[in-house]
Amino acid sequence: MEKQLKSEKIRKIVWTGKLPVRFILDSYDNASLEMPNPIYLMIPRNAQIGLFINRIKQDFDTYAPNTALTQPIWFEMAGKPLAWDIPFGAVFDV
Repeated sequence: MEKQLKSEKIRKIVWTGKLPVRFILDSYDNASLEMPNPIYLMIPRNAQIGLFINRIKQDFDTYAPNTALTQPIWFEMAGKPLAWDIPFGAVFDV
């Protein structure tokens, strides 16, 4: 019984957990003389990148030219592209 409760508690922590994520505007897309501050968000482990695109665009809007923000957005981690259909938790764990 105690093992089952422990297992349920771990499952709940993983399912409801969040990851700290930092978004940075690439210097190539920056039209300003200074780089914007990174955006730090606590992202639910089961959320996908697409849910945060509007928020990210909004924050970087004054630094990136209009053309950069209408083009497809590229996300990467450690130099590797991120799939948009995989939850953050799975990307982080792999």
